[in-house]
Amino acid sequence: MKKTFSLLTICASFAALNASGQGYGYFLFQSSPKAVWENFTTGGPIVPAPANSVNVAFLIGTGTPLIGTSGTSTNAESITYFGPLFSDPNFHFATDANTGQIAVGTTIGYGLSLGAFGYNSRVAFPVAGTTAGATYNVFVVGWESYYATPQAAAAAGGLFGWSNTFSYQSGTSINPLLTFSASGMSPLGLVIPEPSTLSLASLGALAITAVRRRPA
Repeated sequence: MKKTFSLLTICASFAALNASGQGYGYFLFQSSPKAVWENFTTGGPIVPAPANSVNVAFLIGTGTPLIGTSGTSTNAESITYFGPLFSDPNFHFATDANTGQIAVGTTIGYGLSLGAFGYNSRVAFPVAGTTAGATYNVFVVGWESYYATPQAAAAAGGLFGWSNTFSYQSGTSINPLLTFSASGMSPLGLVIPEPSTLSLASLGALAITAVRRRPA
């Protein structure tokens, strides 16, 4: 009888662990400072995004996403550029298995830590459809925090930016995980373009523009 009770207890505990996300791969959706740059709050100079100015999410999948080539961070402002973001057959927005919602973080930090972002109070969380210890292709997208979701930002013609595509190895809730920056994510930018320019190819271009626009 005691053995039966013990087995039932173990089974119940296992089920509870799975229900709380233990059956999924865990991700640490967090970055180092200067991971997100923008100029829509300044109206000119390109700077590391202030706290709560940019929302971020990430997509997970296989191969190369339709919106850009691996290794290139890009900026655009028109919904025309983002049809592939929502219709890519190989990539989808990461969903928090605890909430059933898209994992949407925001920029955090002040001073030297500007431009960083975090989600779930910078604690690892389970991603639906993933398993622990597996490697996934991911990329991060950012948009103005005025819009709660990327779909709302796209519908309004808001600014978007996205990172390179990089590999991320999921973990468990008790194992240390790498941040997205430590896993190879390049910085992304949300920049109001010049009239003749609808996109900037890399953060290098963003930095050059920022220097040129700085007052003498």
